[in-house]
Amino acid sequence: MTRIDLEASPMSSTATMASDTCSISVVDLSKLPAEQAKLRTAVTETGLGCFRVVNHGVPMALREEMKTTEAYLLDLLPEVKHRNMDTTPG
Repeated sequence: MTRIDLEASPMSSTATMASDTCSISVVDLSKLPAEQAKLRTAVTETGLGCFRVVNHGVPMALREEMKTTEAYLLDLLPEVKHRNMDTTPG
């Protein structure tokens, strides 16, 4: 499996599920486009679709707003979520 920038990150995550331990890869966007092929391989080979992105340039205020909105959406009743989901095929 190809991984990008696997150095320890102060916010890297590990989770224990039964007896398996898995870690989340850290992707440093400051190294793109030179690392773009590696990134594509890492994402497709892991099958997880989950990684932490650093050096992305997204302002803290926008990240906080996104977290607030995410919490709001996750707290909606299932009926409301279903009513508002995209039903367009494809």
